[in-house]
Amino acid sequence: EVTLRFDENGVSGSAGCNTYASQPETGGYLVNKNGSIEIADEVVWTKELCPEPPGTMAQEERFLDLLPNFQAYRIFGEQLFIQAEEGDYLIFQQARQ
Repeated sequence: EVTLRFDENGVSGSAGCNTYASQPETGGYLVNKNGSIEIADEVVWTKELCPEPPGTMAQEERFLDLLPNFQAYRIFGEQLFIQAEEGDYLIFQQARQ
């Protein structure tokens, strides 16, 4: 499961297998007035290998490649739609508490 959390410390979450975080000292993230999201280029993550289920590592690599390239976002109800530079969309559902 890929998760994304925005808070005062930056961006963090799970990329499917490994956890990741932006570094607060590099700016974390910025939401611009035009709806784009800038995430610090300095995102770090753990380096575990997760061969199961198949495809987990490929999914994770793709997500981490897209992370610093978010261009725009939209919120519809409890879903966050994020557009990446290449025109790809990531869709996140608000977590239940």
